[in-house]
Amino acid sequence: MAKTGFFGSIIRIFLCIINVVFLLLGLSVFIVSAVLRWSGNSILNKITSDEAVKSILNVSAINSVTLVLLILGAFITLLSLIGLFGTCCTNRFFLVIYEIIIIVLFIFHGILLVVAAFKSSSIESEFRKALNQTVDDLNSDQTSESDKIQKCSSLKFFSELFECCGANSPSDFKNASYVTECCYRNYSSGCADKTIKSFKENGVNLIVIPNSIVLGLEFFIILLVPFLIGRIARARRLYEEEERIVNIKPTNYQNYRYYN
Repeated sequence: MAKTGFFGSIIRIFLCIINVVFLLLGLSVFIVSAVLRWSGNSILNKITSDEAVKSILNVSAINSVTLVLLILGAFITLLSLIGLFGTCCTNRFFLVIYEIIIIVLFIFHGILLVVAAFKSSSIESEFRKALNQTVDDLNSDQTSESDKIQKCSSLKFFSELFECCGANSPSDFKNASYVTECCYRNYSSGCADKTIKSFKENGVNLIVIPNSIVLGLEFFIILLVPFLIGRIARARRLYEEEERIVNIKPTNYQNYRYYN
């Protein structure tokens, strides 16, 4: 193992800690995503199995998200193992691979966040439209009773989850009986605003802050890994120089004895 000096050792310890944290994070994301995707009792399975809720939420997109999270968890786990091996064993080859992947990941991560920020408004608009359409279908005489029951069930799902009633308010319903049938309680707020507000508030804690921290760590890793690679290369050159000197000395001594 190459000696990397004091600063090199500090960087190695820092990178080891970061990679251990990301290894645990990757495993957690993978396990949670697997449970959400395949467990029969998960909230995701309940949402995707409800035909009425499917009419409001884009279930295929939700399933795609869980698949992406599964792949992401596996990727983070593998990347952390590469980083740990390269850092702990001072292996330049694995550190170079690790650095390249982190740079690509940093660029991709940044682009993805920008796209998500611009896409959020269209997702919000589509959700409002779907929720209003559900209420319109309930108020319509053209809707069959079986469809009305399903749509009423979907609205009640959102009502119980977000403490709301109707799309915009309880007054959305032409039939007053829907307020008690399609709402968990007689809440005054509509589900469109309450749901979007809840996602936005939780989005700061669950998306913005964690992603900002991860981007910052990726940036520091991009800066630190080349420094560590340089330290390893320098230590290896010094070691080879010492070995060369050690191997030359006995030869010189033998030549001295031969000629004298």
